[in-house]
Amino acid sequence: MEFRLDGSRQPSPGPGEHASRGFTRPGTSLSIPLGTSFHFRATGSTPFAAVCVTMPPWPGMDEAEFVVGPWQAG
Repeated sequence: MEFRLDGSRQPSPGPGEHASRGFTRPGTSLSIPLGTSFHFRATGSTPFAAVCVTMPPWPGMDEAEFVVGPWQAG
């Protein structure tokens, strides 16, 4: 789960998902289901800030899979 604190971000939907998925405003949250690939990048003049929580606790780096997204990392 992501709880948005400030700033804005642009989500990138996965295959078969709608482009509007993932848009939030400060004070709202977003739940990303297990196994869902996702990408986002900060946009706007205010830095993006959020608190992310995994439930149950994240099991480790072996859980994540790198997937190619629309943007260059960096």
